[in-house]
Amino acid sequence: MHDYNNMFFGMHFIWWIVLIIIILAVIFYNKSVFIGGNKTDRDKEDTALDILDKRYANGEITKDEYEEMKRNLLS
Repeated sequence: MHDYNNMFFGMHFIWWIVLIIIILAVIFYNKSVFIGGNKTDRDKEDTALDILDKRYANGEITKDEYEEMKRNLLS
């Protein structure tokens, strides 16, 4: 009569493809939400005092310049 084995294999294969696509979509969605959607420490903007601290740590300004700028920022 009819050859259902070939149809079963074809439908089985298609469902595996659909399942893989759904799983990949969920993974990519979660990565975009957790990486790009949330505010993390690297996404927050640095305050002026944070920038000043980094400039001093990198050696861009001297201790006297750092202390004067810090005094100006805190007053």
